[in-house]
Amino acid sequence: MADRTPPLPVEELRALVESGEIDTVVLAFPDMQGRLQGKRFAARFFLDEVLEHGTEGCNYLLAVDTEMNTVDGYATNMPLFFRRLRDAARDIRGCAL
Repeated sequence: MADRTPPLPVEELRALVESGEIDTVVLAFPDMQGRLQGKRFAARFFLDEVLEHGTEGCNYLLAVDTEMNTVDGYATNMPLFFRRLRDAARDIRGCAL
């Protein structure tokens, strides 16, 4: 595997998926403890569906401690959260490959 520096252009991702070098794409972001939270996609599904239409995620994962207990003091803004997650899916730089 070649040494790559993010962001990976979509065209290069497509080529790597076609060659079989990449088979999974992780769309993730860090929670309050720095753990990656998100989803894992089959690379072909990511290219065919997620880049075009976005995806969903649960903001609950951003408001829990390391033992998965809800932390006090958080209000949710679901529409904003889903817009940001959709935008991250459309922008390959939002993905950890």
